[in-house]
Amino acid sequence: MAHFDGKQWHHLWCNANETIASSAEEKHDPSTWQFLNSKVLFSDSKKLIIRSSHQFPFGTTTLRIDRYAIFRAGENYFILMMKISNIGNDPAYYYYVYGDEPWVGQFGSSGGNVGWARGRLFNFEGALDPQQYSYAGMYDIGNPVILGEQNRFSGLANFIEWIGDNKPNLVYFSNKEGQFAEEKERVPLYSKDNRVIFLQWGPRPIMPQGRDYIILAIGMAGTDPKNGMPFKPDVGLDQTDFDVIQSDAR
Repeated sequence: MAHFDGKQWHHLWCNANETIASSAEEKHDPSTWQFLNSKVLFSDSKKLIIRSSHQFPFGTTTLRIDRYAIFRAGENYFILMMKISNIGNDPAYYYYVYGDEPWVGQFGSSGGNVGWARGRLFNFEGALDPQQYSYAGMYDIGNPVILGEQNRFSGLANFIEWIGDNKPNLVYFSNKEGQFAEEKERVPLYSKDNRVIFLQWGPRPIMPQGRDYIILAIGMAGTDPKNGMPFKPDVGLDQTDFDVIQSDAR
């Protein structure tokens, strides 16, 4: 995902790092899921809704994931909805992880990237409370605790918002996927290519024939010229979108 400012392109998000797992030893990356089918559910000059469906063995049961993406013309974000269904006969507990080293500003470089959430920046590794906050992102402004990281970056920011009752259990900024230091330890976000933001759910139970929904808005944030802080655009979820998704016949 990138932004063209009239003169050049600026990177905003890279390929997501994503997995669903029953434990640290049993992980199922999307590349291992069995692809079932995909479909354009709705398309006109203003909106596109697409779906892909997948399944895979998960412990003693089978999980199915239907992924819906909603794009609207003129919006600087899209909606990603995932329906996770237990289509087997045994209960399961799952962890779901979604994250990225987004390289905001320049493809291939994490230089200048710091974390942000409502009303504050994260110059150090650390976690935030996903019950207190509903979104977070990375901001290409320069980390003031890193020598030389001032006044030479794009000033662009991205955001990811978790929507609905199924909130992540953990949201963190780090220099490496899968681990982070507490903010009080004062470990700077310093990696040249791997400053990351990650969301983690679980362990969440899912009973036989049960289902779970994870809904995310992913996109580009604005920047307030008065205080220099990023701000998230208003995110809209239309009932008509859900009607299209619910009526999807597979």
